[in-house]
Amino acid sequence: MKKLLVLVAASVLISGCATIFTGTEANVKVNATPAAATIVIKAQTGQVFYQGEVPAEVKLPKKNTYSVEVSLTGYKTQSILIGQNVEGWFWGNLCLGGVVGMVIDWATGGMWDLNPKQIDAKLVVAMTNGASGPAVVFYARDDQGQLRYIVVPLVRA
Repeated sequence: MKKLLVLVAASVLISGCATIFTGTEANVKVNATPAAATIVIKAQTGQVFYQGEVPAEVKLPKKNTYSVEVSLTGYKTQSILIGQNVEGWFWGNLCLGGVVGMVIDWATGGMWDLNPKQIDAKLVVAMTNGASGPAVVFYARDDQGQLRYIVVPLVRA
């Protein structure tokens, strides 16, 4: 019985509250309009964590901040920052885990919460040749299956 109590006490003292309750990774969902957009998620170190199409749900380590680039040919690329906030469970270390728990949460990234966890990007049509104003983008696939587009500026008559 004493060994069990020592094991339980040791696990509480060497674990961080935030790491135990929320883990070291967070799920981030990315959607975009138009739905054919692609995304690249990079950490502040420049390491690419995800590259693909939307919609996507990506599990990211919480110890980094990230930039998300949403792009589609014929549209302006949109960049969104995923930042960090201190996870509420981190403060539970003051009662349960002490300084050791805080250090563990800091080292594992468990002390952080990523924000936002849901990204809904709305891409804006990019104008060609420096033109500005509204335009229509027509998409079609060529005989090799490649996606092609043409941008037609709208002008008042």
